[in-house]
Amino acid sequence: MIVADANLLVYYMLDGEFTQQAEAVRKADPRWIAPRIVRLEFLQILGKYMARGALTRDEAVRFYRRARASLKEYSSEADHLSVLALMEQHKCSAYDAECVLLAQSRNIQLVTGDKALQKAFPETAVSIEGFLKS
Repeated sequence: MIVADANLLVYYMLDGEFTQQAEAVRKADPRWIAPRIVRLEFLQILGKYMARGALTRDEAVRFYRRARASLKEYSSEADHLSVLALMEQHKCSAYDAECVLLAQSRNIQLVTGDKALQKAFPETAVSIEGFLKS
């Protein structure tokens, strides 16, 4: 089981440069979990694609539904004070802090393409390539 952030979901759902690697992660470990806030972050990203004309609303809805189905289990929300503490200490977003806290609470890896997140939390956040090599 791994924690998937919105970054990994985008790579997996939307065809692009890193889609094959994200599919390899899914094949290596099909049990992806994420905090509920990742759904909102994913919606935010889909909205940006729609605003640029890269996706229609119907396509965005389809991707959102697929993303929800790929995350079979959601955690309960993290303690908000812990989220704030991580945000302050590591200069990260609430989305990232929630993912890190979920991974730490389950003692599992957070797989992400976000280099800053990997650098800030090297004990928790692993690159897609790093995950595939392990």
